[in-house]
Amino acid sequence: MFERSELISKLKQDRKAREAYLRSKLNVLIPAQIRSLRLKHEMTQISLGQESEMKQARISAMESPGEVNFNLQTLVRLASAFRVGLVVKFVPFSELLQWENSFSQDSFDVVTLDQDGAFLDPASVCSIENGQIGGLLFTLDNAPASASAGLPMSEGMQGSTEPQQPAFAAAANGGF
Repeated sequence: MFERSELISKLKQDRKAREAYLRSKLNVLIPAQIRSLRLKHEMTQISLGQESEMKQARISAMESPGEVNFNLQTLVRLASAFRVGLVVKFVPFSELLQWENSFSQDSFDVVTLDQDGAFLDPASVCSIENGQIGGLLFTLDNAPASASAGLPMSEGMQGSTEPQQPAFAAAANGGF
């Protein structure tokens, strides 16, 4: 417990310590993802290199923890070669730690573009998630009773029955 407290104290006080900590986590997690995806796609380092327009030696180095300082362009090229998306986001340290603790090369897999039905045809996705159906944002404000059948409504809920579509949903529906 003392080591953890000491680490937290150091991270809170020292920017360079935070940089080193972040780098150490990413230097393991990024290579592990690359290797895992390559193996799941049954690709050799040579074929991944050809697909991403990089040399096999570079692919080998990228799969070795700490060997490469990744830049976004390299990660974009790899994502494109694997036919998957790429998310880069700022998160709390707790989320980074949770990602590290839960990551497994054996179970890590990403649906490729060819298999991503939610992206290819968002209207065919029949699930309701985060206020969206098939990529369209909806609200229950001022909705008629039939529109909200079975859904509890709190006192004072009001609004419109008009679907609202955020900018990203337009792109998902062919508005590239």
